[in-house]
Formats: sequence, structure tokens, C-alpha cells
Amino acid sequence: MDVDYERTGMYSQRVPQRVPGSSAARKPAYWYPKPGKNTEARIGRANANEREKERFVSLKKDKQKVLGEVFDDERIAGFLVGEPPEGIERDYHLLERAYRSMKAENFETFVRLFQEQGLDINSPGPDGKTLLARIDEHRQGAEYSAILKSAGADA
Repeated sequence: MDVDYERTGMYSQRVPQRVPGSSAARKPAYWYPKPGKNTEARIGRANANEREKERFVSLKKDKQKVLGEVFDDERIAGFLVGEPPEGIERDYHLLERAYRSMKAENFETFVRLFQEQGLDINSPGPDGKTLLARIDEHRQGAEYSAILKSAGADA
């Protein structure tokens, strides 16, 4: 079906034009954006969105979340090993790392092992507060707070 685009006015911008002195059809300039500043504005937002999707696809997590992980006594004792960052006491660092990594029942076992090693449960952090004082500020830290208080920690 031949449509007279000039007469109807339909798709008049999309009709390929003949290049003078050539039999090849030339595509309109808007099909090929010039490189340089504001290329995205000329290409259109659709292509920019495609690039954003590609960028976020590459940021997907490559590790799966582990639920119901088992902490045996050997693994819990592994939290007693390690050096703190500069300016933080070792005892405080070990306690805080265990608090952030363990469920309450595992943390209770850790605190028992921590005290058996003769480490200080009241060691202050970099801000001068003990771990118990920091945990008391957390909404969901009541169980951990009770464990530390039963072990003799001071706020």
C-alpha cells in the first residue's frame, strides 16, 4: 500500500530523504544523536532509563541471605579472637562485634566465655560509654541488656 505522505501529512518527518547525487536514502538527523554534552537529552529519557537499569542490575547482591545459621560453642569462641581498630579497646570491640552478629541465646554463651577468659565486660567504647549503655539506647536491645546485667555489667 503506497501512502502519499506529502499529501496526507502523516509521518512526514520519518520519510527518508534522498541525498543529492546518490541513490541512497538518508535517515533523518534525529535518529543519530551527535556525541557531546546533553546527549541523554537528545536521545531521550527512555534510553537513559535503560542505562540506569543496567547499572542497578550490576549492583545486585551476589550472596544469599543466610537464615537459621547454627552457632556452636566453637564458632562462638571464634568471636573472642581479633584485633580492634585503632582507638578502640579490644574487650569493647569483641563484645560489640558479638552483639551485632549473634542472636540473644548465642550472645549469652559468648558473654559466659568472655568472662571465663577474664576480659572486662565494662570496658568503654570510643565515646566513653560501655556496651550496656549503648544497648540501652536501642529499641530492641532489652534481651541483650538483660544478659549483660545478669553478667554484672554496669551502665
